[in-house]
Amino acid sequence: MLFAGIDVGAQSVKVAVLSDNKLVFSSTTVTDEEGGVAARQALDKALVALRLPLNSLTAVVSTGIGKDGVAFATGKRTEEICHSRGAYWLFPSARTVLDVGAGGYRAMRLDNRGKLIDFANNSKCAAGTGSFLDAVTRVLDTRLEEIGTMAVSAKKRASVSSYCAVFAESEIIGNIHRGVPKECILAGVCYSVAERLAEVLHRVKIAKDIVMTGGVAQNIGVVKALEEIVGLKAKVPHEPQIVGALGAALFAEEMSK
Repeated sequence: MLFAGIDVGAQSVKVAVLSDNKLVFSSTTVTDEEGGVAARQALDKALVALRLPLNSLTAVVSTGIGKDGVAFATGKRTEEICHSRGAYWLFPSARTVLDVGAGGYRAMRLDNRGKLIDFANNSKCAAGTGSFLDAVTRVLDTRLEEIGTMAVSAKKRASVSSYCAVFAESEIIGNIHRGVPKECILAGVCYSVAERLAEVLHRVKIAKDIVMTGGVAQNIGVVKALEEIVGLKAKVPHEPQIVGALGAALFAEEMSK
């Protein structure tokens, strides 16, 4: 039997398909389509890749900010519970999960059976989110995938506000005008993002192992800065952005039992 999870986020749709408790397909599709339409298109692509019709899926669970718009889903779950479930499936040693996406971030604490026992979300400010890093790329005329590697190559770290995205952008522009090297500014950006993430982690009382999920987990600069701040290493899945969809697929599988 096949089970699918769909995570409809602020900028992308993630799909995960399970068969016999094995991940057989995963994808991330960046889109500006309405959530329900984007989810349908992403799942259709998955089925084409697997050479299967829609009725071959036993259950589909949706999650993410657009989960309610997925009319064909047979169930829905919150982002917190899906990221927790997916992270624990990948790393049974996980006790703290940090999900950092385009539109927000959240920390989750798990017990030794993987059950979600506490969680905390970010404030309304965009600082610390993937959309903030997107804005940084426009100001510094760089690519998103370059931020992390450039940041870790810096010899010094520029000062960048960790409390307000607007102030942070002003400080970035000020650093540019002062001739501060781009990699040093990016190191400051990554550290400021990590400071915001550390705050939400402390609200759930960090315990190792920490697992980072979401697209920002691919940014080595943010990961290294966070490890420096909290004093613990973070585990990052091969595809951190699909962990929520994976958790949703696991719930879809559970529904059939």
